[in-house]
Amino acid sequence: MRATRQDIDSSLRFDDPSLADIIARTESLLTGHFCLLSGRHSDRFLRYSTIGRDAKAAREIAQRLAARLPSLDSIVVPESAGLYLGGVLANILNASLVVVGVDSRRRPTGQLRRGRIAAGAKVLAVNDIATSRRSLDLLCALAGPDASVVGAAAFVHHSGVERGAVALTTLGVATWPIYDPEHCPQCRRGLGCVWAGELS
Repeated sequence: MRATRQDIDSSLRFDDPSLADIIARTESLLTGHFCLLSGRHSDRFLRYSTIGRDAKAAREIAQRLAARLPSLDSIVVPESAGLYLGGVLANILNASLVVVGVDSRRRPTGQLRRGRIAAGAKVLAVNDIATSRRSLDLLCALAGPDASVVGAAAFVHHSGVERGAVALTTLGVATWPIYDPEHCPQCRRGLGCVWAGELS
């Protein structure tokens, strides 16, 4: 079910309220019972692919994020919803785009689908939403010893995301709770769970 504006305002914190307007306009925040790629559960899901298909919204978000990023040469993204954000960012920053394949769970693999990371390149790892650092850390690891990882970026990160080895730049914070399956209130009520991979 698409979230109301009240759901949006209570679930996401942005420095700029116009970003919440984009989510409302694109109807990209969903409510229900979702099985996240991490294996954990949530009653909210931010479907970035919906934003990415709106060219104006996608560019506005990417421009704001680009203004906060360090100098870089290449952007590495998974072959999933993160490609919507990373592709526009690469265009704005005149950076090369490296696309990494994903497995059946929609997690990045070591297989490059497009582009390559040049020796000495300054690399930024990008994904759509950071509910954990797992996917971003996998992307960072692909840079290899001959490149320099200058950071990671996403549209928003969940409030529970831990600090990592590289700085994470986002435009907002998702504050809704995320549960291990054994502690999920919706599971206890017997509600069916939608796998997030079907929504990417």
